[in-house]
Amino acid sequence: MEGTHTDIPDTSGSAKPPQLSDVAAIAQVSVGLASRVLRGDSTLRARPETRERVLNAAALLQYTPHRSAQALRGQSTGTFGLVVHDIGNPIYAEIIKGAQDAASAAGFGLFLADADDISARDAAYQSLVAPGRVDGLLLQAGGYERDEALTSALKSRRPLVLVNSTSPLEVPAVHMDNEAAARLAAAHLLDAGHRDIAFVGGWMGSPTSSARVAGLTSAMREAGLPAPLEFDAGWDMAAGRRAMANIAESAVLPTALLVSNTFVAVGVLTEARLRGIAIPGDLSVIAFHDVWLAEAAYPALTVVSTPLREMGTIAVDALVRLTQGFEVGSTCVTSPGLHIVLRSSTGPPRTRQRQI
Repeated sequence: MEGTHTDIPDTSGSAKPPQLSDVAAIAQVSVGLASRVLRGDSTLRARPETRERVLNAAALLQYTPHRSAQALRGQSTGTFGLVVHDIGNPIYAEIIKGAQDAASAAGFGLFLADADDISARDAAYQSLVAPGRVDGLLLQAGGYERDEALTSALKSRRPLVLVNSTSPLEVPAVHMDNEAAARLAAAHLLDAGHRDIAFVGGWMGSPTSSARVAGLTSAMREAGLPAPLEFDAGWDMAAGRRAMANIAESAVLPTALLVSNTFVAVGVLTEARLRGIAIPGDLSVIAFHDVWLAEAAYPALTVVSTPLREMGTIAVDALVRLTQGFEVGSTCVTSPGLHIVLRSSTGPPRTRQRQI
């Protein structure tokens, strides 16, 4: 149309054909919506002008759906599976919400499955990957002992995208910048005057924990401080209590803790309270993820707000593309930006050393 201009991806002279994401970008719709328009989904409720934009964009790019993707759609279950280690974890609940919204917008249902059950019982695993169950899978891998084997097994049977996690295996992953998040938390503690900071929680050696420890360590070394102590714990409240018990039984209490998530941090707060350790008077605590539990904790937790819901949304969009036969790479989610949510669990360091 005269007087308008649309940026068209340059595919001339390239072996790579135009992708569905290119069509969606030109039509200014989601990948899932573009897919449903192009396959003539009769259940889709979309404005005529929206459909026309998608069809015009596809014609403009001479876009042709992948043949194997068309075959897959002919046998589609209309369902994705999301596999997590603890469905009741409020952190995963945010990811689930983002994934559910995106799946619904793309015309898919979302089936939740327990990673521990699938890892432990072959019947549960076979049920998940059985023909006619799901078109593709999302996996929240937390660095648990069986996660790499589970990732490999699921990848061999269904299109797979990792969410809020990464893997040494060649699997598309949607994750946050854990190192940057840890550096932000460290800056908050350092600015408050803390010099003796420890890291708590997660499985040491997992990609997530390693990146966070690296961020904290680099920030402390830039401040002329030694590397932080690390207390391996796990990812739940019981892990936080165990870690706090170990810290309390050490010779000298740090002045601040950076904790792997709000779930673990609540365990830390509980054990500290039982041992007469005042938060933040004796010990400041900051954690990752701003979920409802952070504000409900006592004292309310200072946290690094992270893009949990956005990771769920982007992971589903990636899985839609993967099931359509397109190559999908990994994505580090940077929007909305990481930021500190200041509450009651952090303050200046205590003025005298507290002996345990």
